[in-house]
Order: sequence, then structure tokens, then C-alpha cells
Amino acid sequence: MGGGGGYKPDNTAQLMRSEIARDQYEQYKKFYRPIEDEAFSYINDQKKQRADVEEAAQYSDTAFDSVQGAKQRNLDRYGISPSAEAQKNFTADTARDKTLAGIDTKNRAREAVGQRVDSLNENMINIGKGVQSGADKTMNSWIQLQNTNNQTEAQNKAASTANRNMMIGTAASIAAAAMMA
Repeated sequence: MGGGGGYKPDNTAQLMRSEIARDQYEQYKKFYRPIEDEAFSYINDQKKQRADVEEAAQYSDTAFDSVQGAKQRNLDRYGISPSAEAQKNFTADTARDKTLAGIDTKNRAREAVGQRVDSLNENMINIGKGVQSGADKTMNSWIQLQNTNNQTEAQNKAASTANRNMMIGTAASIAAAAMMA
């Protein structure tokens, strides 16, 4: 008796979400993966990190030598010649100060390298979150709306089928009653 086709839900949102996920992955591979590779290569390269610390120490030594040379030139310019004992103390103090400056520079450089590694790790996490969450919010809203529409449509079709069946039943009851009369 009843007729009418079965209800078929609209899965356009799910199909679009799949397509967006594929597009996001391709964009990730094209744009973000090279950045990640570069960042992770630094994060995982202890040799490069040590080289950065040593390079900072070399810059410190060069700067320290320049300052000490300027001090000596100023003394010479004013015609001040320290005694042998004063020169010996000056040289010892300079060596000590240079060593302390080198140690401080290396410690600060290690700290900076550690912060850079932490920052790179954090950025990699944020890149991953950002890539995914951009389209997810919109898609989730759209999927919820489509699911609501699907449920409403299914309920309407069920109500329509029930009404039609009820009318057919009523008509059949009237017809049966009319035949018996």
C-alpha cells in the first residue's frame, strides 16, 4: 500500500569536510612542512646549537679585545705608562675579566638557544593547531546545521508517511463500513 521512497540523508557536509581535510594536508605539506623541517633540524641539531654558543663567545672575545685595546690606546694617548707591576696586574685583570665575560656570554647564549628551541617547539604545536582549527570551526557549525536539517527532514517525511497511512487506514475503514452496511 504505502509507496514513497526511503529517506536518504544529505551527506554533503561530510564529503566537503573530507575534501577540506585533504586540501589542508596538501597545504600543510607545501607550506608548513618545510618550515617544520627547518625548525626541527635546528631543535635536534646539538652540534649547531653548540656552534651558536661558541660563535657568541667569539664575538664576546672580539668585543672584549676591542674595548681593552681602546683602553690601552687612551692610556698611551695621555702618555700614561703603567709600571711593570701595574702592567702585570692590568694584564691579569684583563685576562680574568675576559674569561668571566666569555663564561657569561656562553651561559647567556646557552639560555638563548634553549629559549629558541622551546619557542620553536611551541610554534610547531601552534602551527599544527592553527592549520586544523581554521576550517574545523566553520565545518563543525555547518555539519551541525546539516544534521539538524537532516533530522527535521526525516521527521517531516515520517510524519507525512504516518499521515498518509492514517488517511489510507481511515479511508479503508470507511470503505469497509460502507460495504457492511
